[in-house]
Parts: sequence; structure tokens; C-alpha cells
Amino acid sequence: MTWHVHVAHKYDVDFHEVDGITVDEFLRKIDRLREINGEIVEWHDEENEMAWELSRTAIVNTLANTALEEDIRVFLQNLLAQSNPELDFMRIEFY
Repeated sequence: MTWHVHVAHKYDVDFHEVDGITVDEFLRKIDRLREINGEIVEWHDEENEMAWELSRTAIVNTLANTALEEDIRVFLQNLLAQSNPELDFMRIEFY
């Protein structure tokens, strides 16, 4: 079975699959992002790591860093583009 990354488009459970990001890539980049900005991850399911909530404000602030590696910049831009701009967080689940 292949897992896919999903970003909550609406908090009332309106998920759609994120194009171009695998679960393994998401987890690797989140680990790197935690080193860059510890405020990006607001919450995650520590038991099985299948659900995450990311801070939109922390992501936007991180993108303002001109020294940010290009692959991380593209990753964050992709998440922002596919999430609901009216929410101050991103709900992400793997299923």
C-alpha cells in the first residue's frame, strides 16, 4: 500500500491529495524545517505520525528567509498553494 500526503483544504474535513509530495519527502523536509524554525509544527500525532498541523504564519515567515534552500522553499510554496489561505494552520494527514 502506498501512502499519500493530504492537506486539509477545510477543517470540516475536505481533504485533497497533495501533488508531488510523498510521505517520506514530507517527513524528511519537516525534520529539516524543525531545525530552521521550531514553530512550524504546531501539533502532530506522536503515536503514529499520521496527522500534522503546521503554522501558516511560521511557514510564511520561513519563506521570507532569503537563505532558505530552494527545495525547502518549493516544498513550502507547494503546501501553501494547496491549502486554505483563510486558515492560520494546515492540517495534514496521511492515508
